[in-house]
Amino acid sequence: MLFALVTAFALSQAFRTVAAIMAAPLQADFALDASALGLFAGAFHFAFGAMQLFVGISIDLHGVRRTVLTAFPVAVAGAVVSAMAPGFGMLVAGQVLIGIGCAPAFLVCTVFIARHMPANRFAAISGLAMSVGGIGLLLTGTPLAWLINVSSWRMGFWVLGAWGVLAWVLIWALVHEPAAADHASRRKESVGQALAGLAPCSPCRTPGAFCCWPVWAMRLSFHCAGCGWGRC
Repeated sequence: MLFALVTAFALSQAFRTVAAIMAAPLQADFALDASALGLFAGAFHFAFGAMQLFVGISIDLHGVRRTVLTAFPVAVAGAVVSAMAPGFGMLVAGQVLIGIGCAPAFLVCTVFIARHMPANRFAAISGLAMSVGGIGLLLTGTPLAWLINVSSWRMGFWVLGAWGVLAWVLIWALVHEPAAADHASRRKESVGQALAGLAPCSPCRTPGAFCCWPVWAMRLSFHCAGCGWGRC
């Protein structure tokens, strides 16, 4: 079951770095300057980061399986939109959809390990999952670069979209969360209650502590700015 989730994480890693492989052909096709390329590269990361809060709430309310099965078709749709993009605006919109769809990819792996694997093996299994997921980074190197060179950047998005469909089918067929006793006895929160639970963090009620929201926003902006400048 974990392997099926890791295939989605590997695809997320591939999408994360695909901008570097596609930069030159995109620049040629759409006459993009450096700032436009930065926006293209950063759109995925902005959308990915912005969705993390909602992904966490969804996993708590609906579980790993339902969250990733609902979100991942959005990534596939984003790959299709990007592959068929007639202009730069649609290309960026496709990247935003991909970022939204891939948002739960890593978190579902860690939550699944924490809930359903032995606690004393969490670090080892998480490390293994991250290592296997890193294959997605390797595939955006020589194999995908070769495909883009012999075909086009659009074919690269079609192939990644097909990988997304395969990952979704594997998760649908193989991932079934066992019912945990503590989860069954716990009263389910609504989305509103989950969001309300974050209220103590917002007004900085803890003396001497930094407010969470500006720190999160700052970290997200720094991360996305780094990706826009090609340092992710």
